Amino acid sequence: MVRRTKAEAEQTRREIVAAARRVFHERGVRCSSLEQIALAAGVTRGAVYWHFKDKSALFFAVRSEGYESFTRQIGEALAVDRQPDPLTAIAEALKAVFDMLAHDDMARQTLEILLLRCEYTGELADALQLVFESHRHLQDALRVVYERAAAQSLLRPGLTPDLLAMETLTFLTGLLERWIVDRGGRIANSVAALVDCHVELRRAA
Repeated sequence: MVRRTKAEAEQTRREIVAAARRVFHERGVRCSSLEQIALAAGVTRGAVYWHFKDKSALFFAVRSEGYESFTRQIGEALAVDRQPDPLTAIAEALKAVFDMLAHDDMARQTLEILLLRCEYTGELADALQLVFESHRHLQDALRVVYERAAAQSLLRPGLTPDLLAMETLTFLTGLLERWIVDRGGRIANSVAALVDCHVELRRAA
């Protein structure tokens, strides 16, 4: 009986997070209320408070759940055993991100909320620090792969792994925002070519 109750509570929590994602995506985080989220989830406001202290806690849950797919996809694509050519590995990792977003509604909606439907002020000011931390982790992962490329003499002279990692992170975040705004347009249809151009310009002749 206890196990079933815990399972039901966890299912309710998942439904609340899913509802919050839909409401945040439709209305924006600032204009969303716990009442609206409870209604979308088909639960009482008390049920929402039982699982989450406030809207900020619910936002962090939405972010965490959706961002896991994003970071896992990049990590797997950058793994050493997946692709012996480090620069090709980076290109494949960047393309995999957009392929995942095109087919994973949860990840895409989460990214749209984080980039376009959230003001990082007030109770959500701390969320911006999480964004910076995730960027730092990704930049570190990219630097490691660029260091492998440097060890194999694959980089153009004068380019350092640290600078390239920072540049690729900047390229990715900018392209993600353009892709979201321009879904189905020229940018979205040119992702693979843009990624290949970005990476190959760093390869030694």
